Amino acid sequence: MASPEQLKQKELNEKRLTNRLRLATTRLQNAQQEHVWAIAAAKSEGLSIRKIAVATGLSSSRVHQVLHTEEAGVKHRRRLAEPELSSLSQCEQRAILPEEMGLSPY
Repeated sequence: MASPEQLKQKELNEKRLTNRLRLATTRLQNAQQEHVWAIAAAKSEGLSIRKIAVATGLSSSRVHQVLHTEEAGVKHRRRLAEPELSSLSQCEQRAILPEEMGLSPY
């Protein structure tokens, strides 16, 4: 039989793991929403379905599906402003800037 201290430690560990799972779930949901918004923004800015598919690693038909979801239509209209370049990490900036200038990022 476990001691009261062991039971308390087990309970604290379970609570820590549960909180970690909740946080990971929230982050995943936010990332999925951002992914949809980014696809919708790219399309509304004139990027072709094929180019969006290549950039995201999705098939063209999956990009069409994403664009026809309610989330892409409604939430894109209410999406947050594009992030300022200064708010991005150096790694993100290196990946974005050369592509916008038509250069290889590496």
